[in-house]
Amino acid sequence: MTTFSLQRLFAVFASMALLALPIHRAHAEGKVTIVDQYGIGSLLLKVAKDQKLIEKAGAREGLAIDVQWSTLSGGAAVNEALLSGAADIATIGIGPLMTI
Repeated sequence: MTTFSLQRLFAVFASMALLALPIHRAHAEGKVTIVDQYGIGSLLLKVAKDQKLIEKAGAREGLAIDVQWSTLSGGAAVNEALLSGAADIATIGIGPLMTI
């Protein structure tokens, strides 16, 4: 097969995959628990917390979202929170990620 034929075949499969995706977005309402760590790796979440970006995004969609924030001391504590279900979203470094 030529490169052009492979590209066309890939485009057809990609289009079929997109058509198979659900049309409706999932909606969640209620409480979201987010844990972060001290340091620069959590900067984006700290901005989202400071400016209440998650709550504002939910309000634009008509959802009331209560965000519970916790700052934990390190990767092991974040892993514990994620694995136990105590956290829905977390920032984590490469080392702790590899132990999950």
